[in-house]
Amino acid sequence: MYIAGHNLKRRIVPPVSSYPLQTTLLKRVVNGGNPETLGTYNTCKDQLVMDFEGWDVPDFHRRLRSGELLPHTPFRKLYIKMQHMESQYDYTILDGSQYKRYYMVPDLYCPESVKWQITPTELLALGNSDNSKYVTNAAAKMYSKGFDALTWLAELKDVKYLWKSVADKLLALKAPKGLAKIPKAWLKKPLKGPKSLSSEWLSYRYGWRQIALDFNSLQAALALLKDKRARHSERTGDSWSNTTFDSGVITWVWFDYYWYKSTTTKVSARGSVTADFEIPAFQFNPLQTGWEVIPLSFVIDWFVNVGKTLSAISFLVQGKTYASSYGTRVSIDRTYEHLIGTKHAGYQSGEEREFVQNHGELEIRKPCSIPYLPHFALNMNTTKIVDLIGLIVQRLK
Repeated sequence: MYIAGHNLKRRIVPPVSSYPLQTTLLKRVVNGGNPETLGTYNTCKDQLVMDFEGWDVPDFHRRLRSGELLPHTPFRKLYIKMQHMESQYDYTILDGSQYKRYYMVPDLYCPESVKWQITPTELLALGNSDNSKYVTNAAAKMYSKGFDALTWLAELKDVKYLWKSVADKLLALKAPKGLAKIPKAWLKKPLKGPKSLSSEWLSYRYGWRQIALDFNSLQAALALLKDKRARHSERTGDSWSNTTFDSGVITWVWFDYYWYKSTTTKVSARGSVTADFEIPAFQFNPLQTGWEVIPLSFVIDWFVNVGKTLSAISFLVQGKTYASSYGTRVSIDRTYEHLIGTKHAGYQSGEEREFVQNHGELEIRKPCSIPYLPHFALNMNTTKIVDLIGLIVQRLK
């Protein structure tokens, strides 16, 4: 039974939206004369945005000490900060026979809204993803702590085949010139070599490695026999990051602007389950075993989490009380710089330069029950790509 939050107490934190504007004047001096004002700008040196929205369980600490299983509460925390690290606007050019100096007072800062500034909308676009699949994975991880005895019995015949194949290969090598015959056989049938290598790789990955994992699972099951805890918590998740670079040139009469932008985005997602649940040390689950013994079912699990969903459903069938939620954390770091690059005829001296650092964070937690339906989840890595190639090679004639 899923525990939903009721009568939660909203935590109110006044939001901060600090855009301290200042008046900046663009001035010009011609041939050392008196300064004249060319324009007035509202600019901002540093910006800060903070926003928090959350809910608390009433009498949280007292109820926690009493041993009550409490619901996971929602919250959203947003933080954005922009800082000017360097800023300069003061250069002199020769326009015909006149020397003209352009400069900013007090200094050049960005306008209040610019295209490279991190915004709450940008963070929310990444943070509002549905990551409930990690709740499924956490429930499956909790349920699967025991030893899957029925699946082990169903796959016992494959273990016999593995040992038999090892014995056959040793006997073949023991035969006269057995080792020398292998390259010759590969030359006669070019596919035989890759098929033999891929067969050994797959035997390790889904044969010998699985035996080792079953042994570790058996040890964990024996430890569960001594585990008297009635409450368990599990968390699963994933993270990924990406860095992009952008640059450009803006041509003016006396010089070219070079600008550079770098953005690093990091996203981490997680799901957690807390339950009053006595994990069975040895499991006999026909539903889970039926899926495991289907040929190549593990390949389907690379794209759709069917196996974990079945384990999560097995957890739900127990009818135990639980609380669950998923969360997302997003961080964006962006730097922007522009400066004078190529100088043209008429440029004399000075610099126009700006270097800005931006940092934004968003953290969201959303309570939800364990989903009954599987999710599309591309779960691939280099090792699984090698597995897939091996499976394809095995199917070649």
